[in-house]
Amino acid sequence: MAKVVIGLDLSEREWRCVAVSRAGKDKIRIEGYSRLPAPPFALKDFIAADQEDSDLVPLLTNYAAEVSPTLGPIIASSSTVVVGLPQESVSLRVLNIPFTQESKISRVLPFEVESSLLEDAEEMLFDFTPITRLENCTQVLSAALDRERLRGFLDHLRLLAIDPVALTPTSLCFHQLARLFPDQLGNGNGRTVFLHLGGDRSQMSAVEAGRTIFAMPLPALNPDENQNGDGSIPPRFLGAIERAFHFLEGFSVNGDPCPPPVRQVLLIGELSPAAAWEQQLAERLGAPVRAFRLPADAFDPDTQVAAELQPDLAPALALALLPLSAGKNVNFRREQYAYKPESRELLQRLIFPAILGLLLVAALGFRMASRGSSGANQSKAIVAEMQNALKAAVPQAPAADPVIYLKQLFEQAKAKSQNYQDLSTPTALEVLAAISTTIPTTINVTVSALDYKGDRASISGTAEKLEDPNEITKLLAQVPYFEKVELENSALTGNDQLYRFRINITLKKGGGP
Repeated sequence: MAKVVIGLDLSEREWRCVAVSRAGKDKIRIEGYSRLPAPPFALKDFIAADQEDSDLVPLLTNYAAEVSPTLGPIIASSSTVVVGLPQESVSLRVLNIPFTQESKISRVLPFEVESSLLEDAEEMLFDFTPITRLENCTQVLSAALDRERLRGFLDHLRLLAIDPVALTPTSLCFHQLARLFPDQLGNGNGRTVFLHLGGDRSQMSAVEAGRTIFAMPLPALNPDENQNGDGSIPPRFLGAIERAFHFLEGFSVNGDPCPPPVRQVLLIGELSPAAAWEQQLAERLGAPVRAFRLPADAFDPDTQVAAELQPDLAPALALALLPLSAGKNVNFRREQYAYKPESRELLQRLIFPAILGLLLVAALGFRMASRGSSGANQSKAIVAEMQNALKAAVPQAPAADPVIYLKQLFEQAKAKSQNYQDLSTPTALEVLAAISTTIPTTINVTVSALDYKGDRASISGTAEKLEDPNEITKLLAQVPYFEKVELENSALTGNDQLYRFRINITLKKGGGP
């Protein structure tokens, strides 16, 4: 039996569900689709972290009973359910990571994104999808989601008997639609823009070479908001589309000064407009605009979906196609991404109090053995003494059995120490910052190149005086997280009478700033 995958697209108005399976090597079969009633609660409350909400739980229970006749058989037909998150709940960034291995990228991602987040990175969960790979670098579209929000979201889904294997922003899945007809939708030269129009949310995504390279939310489209009364696009919404589109025209995935042009704009979502809107958008954006239609040759001949429903079901279809294709995609349900990026300071709080605590346990145990058993009162006093000492070393420790807690703390520290030893190696930006702040302004020097790879870095440049490169080497050797600094060469150039030099730096693992 073919594997059935279900895509569930959530919105404030109606939820959409599409079930698909493979009908052959290059064919997809739509096993079923449904539009569920509008939920009696706000989607922001459903995605919120508070699972004890006394008002929401009864609403969820009643909603589950209402949609169960429709949703139940579809969910029961598959163990693979993909649920789409609104983009507003996820923070997206385009980053250049100096690694090509996915395991390394996932480990350093929290530290690379941290500076651009308003929230504490320790409270976020991170994942990414690669955009393009260069020789020693990968450009990625990173996604960050609040852990508590994810926990609440999953708890609420379970009340509806839904346990997804994949949880991802819907706007990052539209490239799955482009893969249905690769010769037409941006898998060659050019880009395809998907404009998702909904009554409670709208968003724009761009696909290039079969990958989503850009996604951003847009204001909600209110179909009743028409100041002119002539059925044209509301000016506020049209202005937002134009600004996003013009930004995309100058956005490059690999530093190319001439990004590929937009081939076409495809309209998807429940409010995909009539031909008059298509014409108005085409004139304002300078690109062909049309409503999304399923390619007949990509689907099993028995698959029949009315043309007017196809734009509406497209987001849920994109979600359902996610597990059927190869490649790395954002998924907040992967166990390997349940990684909490505690800081180095927290690591020290884990390791050193744990070691201190174990020494404390050993010392107190020795005192117990030397005194012998002197009754229950003495035992209680010793336990109280251990708890007080533990509280002094680790203020956040629970008041329960201190020995068990310390053992758990120590095991956590041992498990994480190697990861943090690797991750705390200073980044290229930190190395460059250290160099720029260490070299005094009295030395007239030009640093023309910085090479950074693994635990080694080097700088090249020119200086006015013969002694300057030696002086710079001595100063850089004083940086705490530079383990070894060596002057490789220094030579006088012929024309400008400057001393060209190269200084090699060995970085200290576990010694980042």
